[in-house]
Parts: sequence; C-alpha cells; structure tokens
Amino acid sequence: SELPHWSICLRSVSNHEQRLWPTIAGCLAGRARLYSTICLNDSTARTAALNRLVHFHNNIFRVPDIRCCPLVWRLYMLLLREEGLCEKKGETVYHESISSCPWARSVYIDAAGIAPQLLTQIQDIIREKDLRMHVTPEELNILRG
Repeated sequence: SELPHWSICLRSVSNHEQRLWPTIAGCLAGRARLYSTICLNDSTARTAALNRLVHFHNNIFRVPDIRCCPLVWRLYMLLLREEGLCEKKGETVYHESISSCPWARSVYIDAAGIAPQLLTQIQDIIREKDLRMHVTPEELNILRG
C-alpha cells in the first residue's frame, strides 16, 4: 500500500528531529562539562574540554540539517563570546551563521556580539531584510560601544 504524502513528510521531519535533539543535548552537555568543578580547578582539563566542544561544533556543522538550526549557531556564538575566542573565529562564524540561517534575527543579534567590528554591516543587512528589532537606545549604545 502507498503511504500518503503527509506521512512521508512526517517521517523526514522525525529523522531531522532525531539528529537535532541529540546535537543540542551534546552542546549543552559540553557546556556543563566546561563549567564542572574538575574543569574549573584544572586548567588542562578546562582547555581539553573547550577544545573538545569547539571540535564538536565544527563537526556538527557539516550536517546540513543541523547547519540550518539557529539554536546550535547561537550556542556556538555564546561559547566563543564567553571564552574570548571571538578575535580568532568571530568574523568567520558570523558569515557562516548568516549564510546558513538568514531568516533568524537572533543570529544577527548574537553575531553583533562576536563580531562588533561588523556592526554597521549587520545593521545594514537587518534593514535590507526588513527584520524588525525592538532595541532601547541604551542597548544600542552598548552594542556600539
């Protein structure tokens, strides 16, 4: 018997979810490991956990279904910002995240945090795409400063 078209669509969505949720769980587990007491007390363990988490993110972005998930990009940008890795990878991650998730306004906001030198370019892209954001003048000054 033939399956209805909607069943095929549901099956493909569930396959996508089967890959996405373990990936998000892996990101969060890596962040928890990074802030565990062992890593906080031992700099070698912390460096190893950080390198493992960055490598994990680099590997998961090779999967097309996961590459287009804004939450995973936001977790990666949060990691870069918290660990001070923005100078090395900020601009590259900005371009990759915007090309993978051009519809997600949260990615643009987080990108401004990791690549502040590109703030005017980010603002121009937001205007071009008609993505509306409600920002107070104080928040705008913080982003600019």
